[in-house]
Order: sequence, then structure tokens, then C-alpha cells
Amino acid sequence: MRGGGKRQLGISVSDRSIEIVEIDARRGMVIRGAARADLDPGVIERGMIADEDRFVHAVQELLKEAKPEFGIRRGIFSVPDAMSYLQVFRFPATMTQQELKTAIRFQAEEVIPIDLQEMASDFLITEHGKDHLDVLFVATNAAALNAYARAFRTAGIELTAASVDARCLSRLIPLIPEGKDAVLLADLGARTSTFVVIDHIGIRSSFTRHTAGEAMTAAIAEKMKLDAKKAEAAKIKNGLTGDATVKKVIQPFVDRIGKDIAETMRWHEANHESHVKEVIFVGGTSMMPGLIDALTPAVAKASAGVNLRLADVWQSVTLDDGIAVKKKEAMLYAPAIGAALYGLRANEPTFNLLATRISTARAAPPATTVNVVQAVSSDPDPDPDAEPTDVITRMSSFLPQTKQEKLKLVFAVIFMVIAIGILIGAVIIHTQQNAAIESQIEALSESRQSATANGVTHTALSAPVVAGNNGTAIPGRIVTSAALTASQAITPTGTTTIAGVATGSVTLTNKTALEQDLIATTRLQTADGTLFRLKTAVKIPANGTATADVYADKSGATGDIGPTHFIVPGLPAKEQSLIYADSSAPMSGGEAGQGGTITQADVDAAVATLTAQAKTSAATSLASLLQADDVAPPELADVSVTGVTVNPSDLTKPAASFQVTMTYTIQDLVFTNSDVVAYVIKTLNTPATQKVTAVVKSAAWDGADHQQATLSLDASISSK
Repeated sequence: MRGGGKRQLGISVSDRSIEIVEIDARRGMVIRGAARADLDPGVIERGMIADEDRFVHAVQELLKEAKPEFGIRRGIFSVPDAMSYLQVFRFPATMTQQELKTAIRFQAEEVIPIDLQEMASDFLITEHGKDHLDVLFVATNAAALNAYARAFRTAGIELTAASVDARCLSRLIPLIPEGKDAVLLADLGARTSTFVVIDHIGIRSSFTRHTAGEAMTAAIAEKMKLDAKKAEAAKIKNGLTGDATVKKVIQPFVDRIGKDIAETMRWHEANHESHVKEVIFVGGTSMMPGLIDALTPAVAKASAGVNLRLADVWQSVTLDDGIAVKKKEAMLYAPAIGAALYGLRANEPTFNLLATRISTARAAPPATTVNVVQAVSSDPDPDPDAEPTDVITRMSSFLPQTKQEKLKLVFAVIFMVIAIGILIGAVIIHTQQNAAIESQIEALSESRQSATANGVTHTALSAPVVAGNNGTAIPGRIVTSAALTASQAITPTGTTTIAGVATGSVTLTNKTALEQDLIATTRLQTADGTLFRLKTAVKIPANGTATADVYADKSGATGDIGPTHFIVPGLPAKEQSLIYADSSAPMSGGEAGQGGTITQADVDAAVATLTAQAKTSAATSLASLLQADDVAPPELADVSVTGVTVNPSDLTKPAASFQVTMTYTIQDLVFTNSDVVAYVIKTLNTPATQKVTAVVKSAAWDGADHQQATLSLDASISSK
């Protein structure tokens, strides 16, 4: 039993909260302790500790308040999605152990946008097929993980192991027998949504998107003019079943999630024999009312007969007597429960990011004998006195063992050595690669044009980029903004005279011995019968005067009158000579000027202009979601219009100007400049002695699903 005995703590953290559970396997996976606490803003940011002292204090208070107290103080940590990476690599089954080590290193460098020397990582061979090896690779920021280990130790908890959220959440699903259909686990969190496909082999694929709960909350706050807390409450309460405004705002985000689920299913079924027949939802955003019903049509369109449901977090465990968990909080415990189960399932390969790290040495080409992958036992509670174990040792049972298999392997290796001169960089073949991208690369490579000036060679070439990573193209990710607004004024071309409402001011006189109150809208009348009204209530002192603003009872030029005397027709006739009003300046505004009407076509044209402007400024609009090295091409920006308002709203009435306001979100395929440079180096086989830079000149989508694009690059190569 991993993790040190048959009792285990499972721990999960998000930007908003921390959850801890204790599971006792001696009594049949019983939760004998559970506690959670909300975290103040600024304690955890994007999954990483931002204020360690406050975090330690929060953990200590949680342990102090937990009822009953936790019986052990060691546990397994579920690393937040925001600071972790999970990828499935596929390699040829004929690769040697040394080649596999190097191949993993090369593939990891392509997937992870952070220098590997800063990462803690681990991997497992999940399938050894006739012609391929599938390797599940996970990584996280080593400094951030060490900060968690240090903080928990200070607070009184010793972390014995760490794995990524997706791997822990997969433990909530009972083991799937061989031959059964796959399950898609949709983890809808605050900052990201992760879609993981699981079958009898284990995790087959994982895709992370930035369409998630916080973006919905921000859109609601923007549309309804609410603060973040009230907007979050409105989202949780109404979802897609209550307030119509809330539903209208979040519907585009839900549509995007449905599209992501459908695309994940199609990708899996195109690359594996199993079919997804169930989608299970976890994460706080998944509890939004009406979400599953709203997603069902999109999933059914992709594949008929798929069942959608919320995860039953208690499916593999039972609550001990006296343990009470609020129904609305049950889903929040899912990663912690999965982490505890992670340490209690026997005879199953697993990860431990606390105990492994890929070497910081630069990897050599695949044929070179270099020990670049370093790891220790996957036991979450390792023996500190044990000798280090090379990771391939624990994978050897997956490799060919029979004489016939070894003979095949020898011939395959000989062939690879002969061909290595022309196959450098191609030995790491991901059989999940997109065939269209590969053929495109072949066609474009023949038409590359180069020019050299002042010692710098400029090469124009095209490069594919995909959302996710298929091992061949530049890896990208889909980024979605919060709700945005943009406005444009439309000036009509007509010459119709616009009738306004004349306004001005008067002096009210009271010659009686009593104070006189006049309510708002009280009528004032000229000798020729023209009426004006008081804008606000006025109190005229006895034998005194007061000033007041007035407006014409009817619109138009008839209200534009000069200084005059007014009676108050609502008073008794004998008082009208004692209480009255006079104006000392002309009233104006009855004739507002020239204007005209507009048509719906004018509104549509304004929306088209605003949409084009939004695409051009996509990088600025998405700035808060981008890192310094990110590239967000405006050509790949998709603008989703969620609402259009016009002021004045009646297009048939003349006005001097109409204001068109568009509410929208922007989604873009984002990638890093470092990945672009890496692609150029690999494609052009550039020596390490040369300096390479690359500029994205333009980009264009490949296909209507907007998951794959082609970049036009200007690659510059010079001596270092």
C-alpha cells in the first residue's frame, strides 16, 4: 500500500480554497475526516503560493478547526492544473531504452513552455502495442511544488507524494475493464477547463482550455454592473435556468465548452479503438444549474448515445459517522479524495513529482548515448536509504522480453543507425500526428525561399500550429477573454428636423404669508397657453422667491420662447396673482437640429466594423491571459458577439446620432515565440552555433473548427 500505511490524507488547493480529507482503507475506503477553508485573495495566484505566511496560517487554522481531528499528518498533494502539464506521447515500439529516454526529453521540450531545468517531472509507459509505445508524461514547476512542500511542513503536514489534478481525479472513476467504452472526465474549474479521456489503459489524452468559471463571472459582472462576489453568486444561483440576462451572458462560454468536449471525443475516437460513451463532470463550475442539459445537444451531435452526468464523489468511498459535508461543497472535495485514493490503490503504477526530475543537461540527438532522464521509485513514501533506481528499470516489464521480440528489436536498431543521418529529428514520431499537417509541411518545404544580406540569412517558410500538441506542429492553446464592450456612433445622412424639448429656468414668487410647496411636474402657463413643468419639487418661502428648472410640456420649436410671465394654473384663481413665475432668459432646445433615421443594415455594418477592430486588437484584449513570450495573431482571433444595443433604440425616430454598443468575447489560438523558434531550428536543421529568430508575418485557419492554423514565418539565421 503506497503512501505509508492504510490511512492517507488527500490535499487539494485552488486559488480560492483548500480541501483535506482522510481516508481509512482498513474499513473499506472510509472518509474519517474532511475539512475545507476559503482562502483570501492573493494567497494563491494561478495555482502557486503568492503569500506563504498567510497560506501556512490558513492550513494551521484549518487543522485546528477540523472536527474530528485528522488522525495522521502526512498526505498526497493534488497539484493544481494551473501549474501542471500532462501529455501523452507516442513512440515507435522499436526504440531502444536509451532512445526512449532521449525521445521523451525532446518531446517534453516541445510541449512545455518553461525551461525543463525548472520542472519536476515523471512518466509511465501506459501501453506497449505492436508498433508503438504510449508514454504518459507529467510535469510541474519545481520551485512552486517545493514551496507547497515547505509550507505544508511548516503547518504540520508532510507531503509524501504529488501528482497532477487530472491523474488524481481519474481515481474517482472505477477501473474500466478491457473492451469497455472510454470515459471523458471534464474538469470545469475557475481558470481552466481540462478534458481527460480514460479507458482500460488509463489516461489516453488531456486537453486544457481557458474557457472556465472566472471568465463567465467576469462577463456577468460587466453586463450586469455587479462586483465579482455578486456576479459569482448570480452565476451559481441562476446558471442557465434562472435569470435570462445571466443565461444570455454565459451561453457563449457554455457553447465553447460543448465544442471542446465534442472535439476531444472526435480526436480520441480518430486515434484509438475505444469510443467515449460517458462524460463525467467535476469542478466547481460543473455545478452550475442547467449546464449538463445545455451541453447535451453539442455532445449528441458529435456522437449519439453519450451519457452526461455529474461525478459521484462518494462512489468509491463512504462517509464515516459524524462526517458532514454540505451538498454544494461535495464536488470541491473531488481532487482531495482522488489524491488520497491515489496513495491507497495497490499494484498500480503511479507518479511522484516530489521525487523525480528530468536532468537539466541539454539532450543530444536520439542516437547519442546520453543519460538525460533521471528518476527514482514511484513510491510516494520512498525509503530514504534505498539506492536510486533508473526509471527504465521500473519500465522494463513493458519492453520486449522474448527472443523473437529481441531479435526484431536488434534489426530495427541496426536499420535506425544506418538511417540516422537523414532521420535526425524524426525518430520521435508521434503517431497521433495530423496527416494533413505532415503533407502540408512536405509541400511547403520544397518552396522555401532564402536570401542572405549582411551575414543574416532570411528564410520564408510556413509552419503548422494546433491547439494542444500532436508532436509535429507548433503547440498552441485556445485563450478566451472575459466579456468586452465596444461602441461606434452612426450619424444619419437625412435632413429631418429633430424635435427636442425646450428647457430653462424661472424665478417663483410667493406674496402670501404662508410657505408654498410645489411638486415636480407642476404646470406653469404663459399668456398664450404654452405649458412648462417643474423638473423637481420646490418650496417657496412666505413673502419670498425661489428659482427652479423647467421643461416644455411638448417637444418642438413651440417651446423656444423668450422671457415671459407664467401663472400656476393648478392654484385657485385668487392665488394665481400672488404665486407666479417669471423667466429672465429665453427657453431653448425645442429645435434640436438636423438628423435622420438609420436601418438595421447600418447597425449590422457598425457591428462588422467593431468586430474587425476587435480582431485587430486581440492581443491587447487578451493581455491579462498572455505571458511575455506568447504570440496571439489577430488573423486567428474569433470574435463572438453576445449582445448589441442601440441608443436611441427606436431606429424609426429621427436623431442626430445613434450609438451602437457591442458586447463580445475574443478567442485566439496562442503559442509561444520560443516554440516557433524551436520549430524553425528543427525544420531547417540549424546548427547550435547559429542564432535563430523568427517573426510571424501572417496566419490563417485550416478548416472550420478553428483548432489548426498555418503561420507564414520570416526566419533569420546568423552566427552567434
